Amino acid sequence: MKSEIKQCGLCARWTHEGDDMPSGNRDPRTGETPHDNFVCRRCQREARGFKLMGRAAEKFLRSRGLSRAA
Repeated sequence: MKSEIKQCGLCARWTHEGDDMPSGNRDPRTGETPHDNFVCRRCQREARGFKLMGRAAEKFLRSRGLSRAA
């Protein structure tokens, strides 16, 4: 199976290694959300890292009583 080369919507890099992500724009007639945003594997790895780092930072701030929500 030959995969299609696409441009990443975040870094503008051209690659075939990535996934189509939901756009967040639901079609009002069908109620479906199209998967038309292509994100490369490198950007996905970076996003996972930021998400994990964000959780650790929030936990640290909460333990010090400095949470943004507090």
